[in-house]
Parts: sequence; structure tokens; C-alpha cells
Amino acid sequence: MKILCVAEKPSISKSVAQILSDGQFTANNTGSPYIKNYLFNHMYQGRNCDVVMTALLGHLMETDFPPEFKKWNNSTTSLLFQANIIKYVKPNMKELEKNLKKEARNADILSIWTDCDREGENIGAEVVEICRSVNPRIIVKRAKFSVVQKRDIMQAWNTMVELDMKAAIAVDARIELDLRIGAVFTRFQTCNLKQKFRELQEQKVLSYGPCQFPTLGFVVERFLKAKNFKEEPFWKLELSIKKDGIESKFNWNRVQLFDYFSTAVLFEMCMENPVALVTKVTSKPKEKWTPLPLTTVEMQKMGSRYLKMSSDRIMTIAEGLYNEGIISYPRTETDVFADNFDLKGLIQKQTQDPSWGNYAQELLNGKFKKPRKGKNNDQAHPPIHPVRAALNLEGEKKKVFDFVTRRFLACCSQNAKGQETIINVSVATENFTATGLLISEMNYLDVYPYDKWSDTQVPPLVEGERIQPSALNLAAGSTSKPNMLTEADLIGIMDKSGIGTDATIHEHIKKILEREYVNKEGEYFYPTTLGMALVCGYDEMGIDLSLSKPELRAQMESNMNCIINGTKTKEQVVDEVVRMYSRAYEHAFSQMEVLVNQIGKYMQPVPLNEQIPERDMGVFIRHCPPCRKPMNLRQVRANENKKMIGCTGYPTCKECVWIPGFVTEINVHESICSHCSVPNFPVHRVLIEFLRNAIPGGIESPVLLINVGSGMFVVRPKYDRVIYWWIFQTSKRGSLFLTNRASLPQDLLLLTHHHYNSMAFQTQTLIKVTVLMIQIQNAPASFLLLLNREFLACSKPQSDASRCNFFAWTDEMDKDTRNCSCGTPSSLRTVRKEGANFGKQFYCCSKPKGEGCDFFEWFDEPPRSTVNQTNTAKRYQEQTSTDDGVHVRCKCELVAAMKTVHKEGPNNGRQFYTCPKAGARCDFFEWLDEESTTKNSTPNSCYKCGQTGHFASNCTGKAKEGPGTCYKCGEPGHFSNNCPKDGPSTSRGRGRGRGRGRGSGRGVSKPRAKKGSKIGKHASMSLDI
Repeated sequence: MKILCVAEKPSISKSVAQILSDGQFTANNTGSPYIKNYLFNHMYQGRNCDVVMTALLGHLMETDFPPEFKKWNNSTTSLLFQANIIKYVKPNMKELEKNLKKEARNADILSIWTDCDREGENIGAEVVEICRSVNPRIIVKRAKFSVVQKRDIMQAWNTMVELDMKAAIAVDARIELDLRIGAVFTRFQTCNLKQKFRELQEQKVLSYGPCQFPTLGFVVERFLKAKNFKEEPFWKLELSIKKDGIESKFNWNRVQLFDYFSTAVLFEMCMENPVALVTKVTSKPKEKWTPLPLTTVEMQKMGSRYLKMSSDRIMTIAEGLYNEGIISYPRTETDVFADNFDLKGLIQKQTQDPSWGNYAQELLNGKFKKPRKGKNNDQAHPPIHPVRAALNLEGEKKKVFDFVTRRFLACCSQNAKGQETIINVSVATENFTATGLLISEMNYLDVYPYDKWSDTQVPPLVEGERIQPSALNLAAGSTSKPNMLTEADLIGIMDKSGIGTDATIHEHIKKILEREYVNKEGEYFYPTTLGMALVCGYDEMGIDLSLSKPELRAQMESNMNCIINGTKTKEQVVDEVVRMYSRAYEHAFSQMEVLVNQIGKYMQPVPLNEQIPERDMGVFIRHCPPCRKPMNLRQVRANENKKMIGCTGYPTCKECVWIPGFVTEINVHESICSHCSVPNFPVHRVLIEFLRNAIPGGIESPVLLINVGSGMFVVRPKYDRVIYWWIFQTSKRGSLFLTNRASLPQDLLLLTHHHYNSMAFQTQTLIKVTVLMIQIQNAPASFLLLLNREFLACSKPQSDASRCNFFAWTDEMDKDTRNCSCGTPSSLRTVRKEGANFGKQFYCCSKPKGEGCDFFEWFDEPPRSTVNQTNTAKRYQEQTSTDDGVHVRCKCELVAAMKTVHKEGPNNGRQFYTCPKAGARCDFFEWLDEESTTKNSTPNSCYKCGQTGHFASNCTGKAKEGPGTCYKCGEPGHFSNNCPKDGPSTSRGRGRGRGRGRGSGRGVSKPRAKKGSKIGKHASMSLDI
């Protein structure tokens, strides 16, 4: 029997071969200089087998779009959401593919030895696909291991399991979604912004990533909080007591007050009889708990904070230590050691280390304690721990290994122990508290210097004792702005928000640094001008699930787990996520001007006459019916004003459609025709504009067509202007001409004269429709009364699952129309179920089932709400905007939802703002008729100097604070649009767009004395006895 074993890395394959063969193997070269095949014999299930152990260099395959989508332009960008995806072996992996096929042809068993995580399962699936292409009957097994040590490797060999295909499929879904989303928004940003701003013209691409932008959003959000922070003065009482040479400060139980006069009155009351009465003395044992076992996220957070290394560098070094068999697998969410885990055996291996060997021996001599159990277990790997002693490490490797080992030993130790004393005293009506600590046993703190716990002495006071304070002061201070995010802070926020996984968080942070969306100055992250501009631009659009917020990506990560758990299929997840991001893209594309205007506040626009126009040629339309090659829309070289749709197989295939002269404009629409498309061969609709005199009277240009290349053209509605349904056909030569309505399919119901009225509420848009033709067989005569009658309905396509069921006749708009609990117009429906209420009409929520509220009212009963609901049309304005058009946002930084009180009481009918989330809402609440305190989502002030009346692109002053740096010359104190050195940038890659105007305060309250009034004099006094 022959077994082919495949590891993910060359170092792992060599180590595993060394263990399984007891060093008795033969190494053969392959086509790759990095990979060797190790040949040896080993027993498997009682049979002596020939084993070949080989390796990979990570993923063998990658995914991309077909060649027809390589062209970057707006007309094809949205098509990438539905375009075919091709998966192929990377060009630099061809030799590895050949090696696998060669060895797999005669193999009986394929054993996968990749890393035991999702990515490892996916790489294993790629290996299976390649091997089964030459040997379909090969048996596939999976070796599970966390440590490259003999015991673990032998156990993995003897207990091989099946490959986890659900995890592999989840990674396929994530790769596909990242490709689609990243490509769409990267092209969207690059095509629409690069030529409009001088600072961006040297950028190759303006990259977007569904994880990177929320990560950038966290940095920008903290920066804006600090920038817009307003200090608020406070006052507090400070008390000190000294006895037997020990002086201690007592904390005021009120902490602080924001009213000076109230604090001064309390201070004067204390000054009238400044004697402290000891009301209570409590002494009790105190323990400082040992840390939990080490996870990947915790290692990155603690490492960046205490080892002063980036999270990406920490993971790189940890990966190397794992490959050398020094530590366990460094990508794990588990913070629980199994009950049967051999902890003492691992401690024994550390007794020879000179730094902590004696401490490890003490643990074995009786101080050992089982580690605390956390709440996470990924069922794949144990917590990160040392595997063996490593006495010869140096530099960064030694720092990471020391931290991992000390953390492991601390987990296996006793808690630190001490005696805590709490003293409560009162002066007049005010109470104060002091806490002392006397440490009796350091225990785990002896080996774990990253936790701090120190003795704090308090005076030896007894209950009931009266004593004169050594000092009693009225001190002033002010609230301080929050610090910028450190890497540890950012990792924690990303982990909590579900952005990335424990294994990818560090990669996202690295990418926003590489793409110059943020800079790291010291230990803090600051957004660059480009990063600020993009995030503020997207936030200003008012999208509920903003592209810079974490909700969209967190939902996507949750869906990946659903695939692994088996509750959703890959197709369901991809379809759901694509629909979410597709709606966000449509919203962003329709508000491009908002994004451009917002970025214009931070960067210098390029005049229109200097902008290079985008050439919209060679755009994919559909696959050619005869030969199945792409048919592209392009200009005829001999005549730049003439266009054609031609097969890329020319001259072999001459299929084409010549665009006639009466067509003034033709562009690809993002939608796909479901009637004409077949699997793997989509047919995209095309938007065509005609000369006015080229189409029948009453028909207005443009119209939207489908099935380009042959057959019938049917007009579909576009929701931003007046359009009509019509019919076109192609002649034998492929030219276009109009036909009459008799050519229409008999089963086509026409609802014509669609007009977009731009009436919106929350996230929904209504479309106004006139009934001009009804084609229903055996329709009752009463249906004729509906002709030429107008009604309002949701503008979303009927195939869109998020489309609501709103319906209202326009001639009934002045009649009784009611809002549901969601704050949107309800639907009027009729009971169809047989019973006492058959035929009776009622109002209910217009949203799809499961997404709306439980609103219900009978039509013939008066409304329960007393709010005026007579004029529905007036409520179609944007209900999440204030009178000045500024969006009200909740504490989640989302556009707040407006709702109405329906409960009987004094507030019945009153409207209010609240968090729009369905679950995990913040506690934001604000009445509509009260002045809003949250109107400004992005402050209308200069980014550089902080002054109102202008923006950074036109600022002539110096930066208000912080290290503003010029994009061109690299000098501080000015920005590129006002650079005194006229010339191209000489500092590319260094500090592009670093103007920020950040504060220097780092979270310290500075006491200051209050002067002026008589009471103010008391506030500046101190009593020394």
C-alpha cells in the first residue's frame, strides 16, 4: 500500500518524516527548489506501507474573474457581484501540481497534513481536487495535530479522520466574497476618485477591503472623538490623613461634581468642623487571579503592548517557532486546557531554563494548580504553550518565546495573595474611602512580570476614631480627551466587533498601514488625510450599514460559521452577502457626488478640464450564442462615434450587432436578464438612448433592453427617470428597429409610464405607476376601472427579497392612511380566509414577514394614534434627517430610526429617534420635537485648523495642533495644496496626507485653582495640621 502525505510547509513535512521514519528516510528532489519528497516505510492499520511525504507553499489555487472583466470602468463594476468566478492553479505552483499528480497516480491513500484550521482544510481540499483528477479512487484522510512532537505526530498518524469539507467550503465562500466585494469597491473608488483629486493621482489604486475599511473606521472614529472632544470642568474634595508616619489619600465617594457652587458648599460644610470620623474598617483576604491560557488574540494584544512589536511581526515569529517545534500551533481561540492534558510534563521540560527553571521546579514540588478555564474552545487546538525548552534563542524570537512560556507557567500557578484593608471615614456629611494592600504571597507574579500588584499602606485607624486630616482641599480639574488607539486597543475592538478572525486580524492592520490609510506614530494610530476623507465620505451618505462600520463584515463572518455548522449552504451565504453589499454599492454609486464633496474638504480637487475621461470601451455584454466567446461593446476604430457589439472570436466568428445612427448612447446596465441567461452564461441588460425623432410619440429616451446579439429586445424599467416598456427585435443583419405592441408576448402584463418621484422614507423608495394596459385572461369588467389610475409601490425589483409590500392609490392619499410601528406607511389588505371577517379590510406593516413590526388595525375603526396621518405624501421625505438635512445618528454611529409612540398615555403620537439595529441596540433615544444633540455626523469645520467657515482644501492657516505634514515636500506646518515648493512630490511613500490636527492631551486631568469670588478663595485653600 502506498500513502501520499502532503504538509502545508516544507519544514513540517521534514519534521513529520523525521518522526515517522525515526530518521530513516530518503530525500528526492522535485521540480521546485524548495520542496523535497521524503520516502520511508511505516506501519498503518497493521500493514507495512510505502510513504511519500511532500509539502506545499500555502494555497495552490487562486480565484479571479474571466478576462472579459479585466477592463476597469463604472459600467462593468457592479456586474462583478454576479460574474463567473474561475479557480485555477497559480502559475508559480505548477511544479507542485505536477509533483502531486505524479505521486498520486499510484497512491492508495492521500493523507492531508496541513495546518488544522479553516485555511488548512481549504488547502487540503485543493490537494484532493488535483490528486483526484488523476486518481479518482484515492482514499482521503486527514491528520489532526497541534504540536510537532513525536507523541502528537504518532497519535495523528494512528487516528486520521475525514477532511472537514464544510470548513473548506466556508473558506471558498469567504474568498469569493472578498474577491467580489473588494473588486467592486476598489474599482468604484479608483475609477471615480483618482482623477478628481491631485493627491490621489500618484496612487495606482484606491483599495477597499471588507475587513480593512471597518478597521480604518475604528481609527477614524477614535480620532474624531478626540478632535471634537470638549473639556468639561469638574470639582472634587481631596482628603489626606496621616498617622504613625503613614499618610494616605482618601477618595471622595461622590468622585467629582460638575457644578462648582454645589461642590464649594459641601467643602465649606466640611471646613466648619474638619474632623474625620472613622466609620468602618474592613480587613479581608485578597487574591489576584492568574491569567487565562493564551489565545491568538491575547498574544497579539499583550505582545504589542509589552513586547513593543507589531501584531503582524508577533504572528510571523510565532509561526516560525511552531515550525521549529518550539511552541504549539499559534492560531487558536481556545483558552481551556483539556482535563487530560499533560501540563506537568511540559513544566518538567522548562526546569532546565536558567531564567525560570527554579520556579518550574517549585510548581512540580507542590505549588502546581490547574489553570483557570476560559469560555472559548474551537475544538481544534489547545491554548498556545511551549513544547520544549529553547536555550539558544535570541532577539525577537526569545522575547516571544519568553512571553509564551511565562504565560504558561503563570497559568499553572497559585493566585497571588494578600490582605486588603478598606477604611471609610466621614467629614461632616461627606464620605471618603482609602484602600490598602499587604501582599503575602507573590506566587505567579514571580514569573509573570506583565501583571502589576503592589503594596499600598494605610494609616492604622480603628473604627470610631476621630482624627484631624492632614489636608482637605477643593480641587478643580477637567475631563480629558480619549487617547488614540494603540494596536492592542484596535485588536480588542476588532475581536469584539467580529472583524476578521484570530488568525487574520494582524493582516488587516498591516494592510491599512501599507495602503497609507493610517499612520502609526509611537504606539498610537492616526488616520491619514486619505483615510479620513474616505471614511467621512461613506459615513456622510447616510447608509444604515455604512461601508466603514463593522456590522456588514461581522454579519458575513457569522455566516461563515453557519456554513461550518451546516445551517446554511455556501450558495445561500454568498447570495445573502452579495445582496447586502450590492444594495450598499447602489446607494454609494447614486450618491457619488456626496462622497466627492466630502473628500473635497480634505483634498484639492482637479479642475474638470484637466481630468482624464474614462474610456468606456470593450465592455462585456454577453456570451456569443454561436461560439460562447464574450461579446463586447466597443467603438469602431474608423469612426469613434459609431459603436458595435461584436464577438471577441473575430475573425473566426463574425457575430455582431451594429448600433444604428438613431442610437445616441448605449451603456451596460448592472442587472442580468433572468429570462435570457443560462447557467454560467449571463446576459446583461443594456441602457440605450435614442434621438427624439427616432422613436414613436410619447416614448421618452432612454430605454433599457435585454438579449443583445440575437432575438428579442424587451425594455425594462430604470428607476431614476421617466421610462417605458417597449419591444425591439433584430433583423437578419443584426441592426435594431422598432416594432409595434402586437409583437409583445401574450403573457406579458404591462404596467407602463413608470415615473420616479424621489419620495423616500428611511431606506425605502416609492415608484409611481400608471396602469395603461391590463392583459389578464377572463378579467372581470371592474378591472377596466383601474386603467389610467395611479398607485404607489416599492421601487425595488420584485425579485429582491428585501422589497416591501407597500401599496397605495394616489387618489386615496388624502383618505385615512396610517403609519405602522416602524414609522412607515402601512399596507391596506383584505381578509381572504373564510370566517366571520372574510372581506374585511385591515392595516398591517408593509415590510416582509419577519422583518417588520406587529402593527394591526381594522380599516373601519378609528386610528389608535392621535397624530395627523392624513397626508401620506408629505411623509415620503427622508425621515432620518433634521430640518437642515443633517442625519441624526445613534451611539453606534448609524443613521437613527424614527418611530412613533402608539401606547396610550401623555406621549401617544409623539415621534422619537432610536437605534436602527434589530438586536444589540445601543441606548440612544431622542424626541423629534426636542433639539438634537447628535446632528453632526461629520463636523463642518476645517480638518487642519479646527475653525468653521472653510474646509482643509482652502485653509490658509496653520494646523491647530498635531504634526500636520505636507504631501509634496514632507515638511510639517502646511498641506500639499498650499505647499511653497511648487513641484512634484519628493517623498512618495512617506507620510502622504498626514494632516490631522490632533490634540496633545493623553488623558490626564490637570487640577487648577478657581479664583475670583469669595467662595473661590475657599476653593484654593488647604488645611494643614
